[in-house]
Amino acid sequence: MDIIYWIWFAQRAYFKNKYARELFEYFDKDPKRIYNLSPEEIRNLNIPDVTLAGRLMDKNLDKETSIINKCAQNSYNILPYNHKNYPERLRHIPNYPY
Repeated sequence: MDIIYWIWFAQRAYFKNKYARELFEYFDKDPKRIYNLSPEEIRNLNIPDVTLAGRLMDKNLDKETSIINKCAQNSYNILPYNHKNYPERLRHIPNYPY
């Protein structure tokens, strides 16, 4: 599982952002596919939220690596949306966390 891309997407596309949610659904809830988009592909999506589009062009993973390392040091588990143990009741709320 590519947890780093889930964290990357969550850091850039706040879960209450309507356009981020639509993008997430459009790309089959796969943040790695979104991460792999080129700047030109992101521009071609015509995302009305230009701030979101700009954040999606930021491919630096230093912060996400740090988050993963801190969680590991503290024995915290990270459960993204597609994890089998992700709480089922969270999947059905309108603004579920990634």
